[in-house]
Amino acid sequence: MTTNLLQGKKGLITGIINKRSIACGIAKALSEHGAELAITYQNEIIKEKLSPIADELNV
Repeated sequence: MTTNLLQGKKGLITGIINKRSIACGIAKALSEHGAELAITYQNEIIKEKLSPIADELNV
């Protein structure tokens, strides 16, 4: 069930390393509830891995 419970809220997500990370699950849940998200990464290698996940989350 998707709601707009977090519509207009902003969130910063840290710690996403792949689709199975807890941070990724939290980001998906926040996004589904209308939150606007930003994610962080350590370096360019991780940025490349996160790019598809960021696209999926509309980040």
